Amino acid sequence: RGIRQHVVIWRRFGHLNIEDDAFVDPAGNRNSDATVTINAGQTVRWDQTGSNVHTVTSTSEPSGASSFDSGSLSNGQYFTVTLTTTGTYVFYCTLHPSTMKDSTIIVQ
Repeated sequence: RGIRQHVVIWRRFGHLNIEDDAFVDPAGNRNSDATVTINAGQTVRWDQTGSNVHTVTSTSEPSGASSFDSGSLSNGQYFTVTLTTTGTYVFYCTLHPSTMKDSTIIVQ
C-alpha cells in the first residue's frame, strides 16, 4: 500500500532532496548530475533534509519563464515551484555556490 502511494506522488511531482552538501535526485545523482524531468504544468518539490541552511535559486531558465528562489530553507522545510514553460532550468544554492550548482529540471 505505501509503495503505491509513493508511485502516485512521483507521477504528480518532480522531487529532489536537499542534503547537507548536495541536491539529490530520485536516482541518487548529486549536484550537477541531479536532474528531474517533468511535464509542463507539473510541480517540483525540494525537501530540506540536511542540517545546513540552503536555498534553491534558478540561474538559467527558458526564454519567457520566471526565475525562482526559495529563500533560506532549514531542516524539515520544503519549497515547490510549478513550471509551465518547456525547456531546461538550472539551479543552485546561493549559500554554497561552488559545490551545490548546475542541477537541472527538464520540462517537456
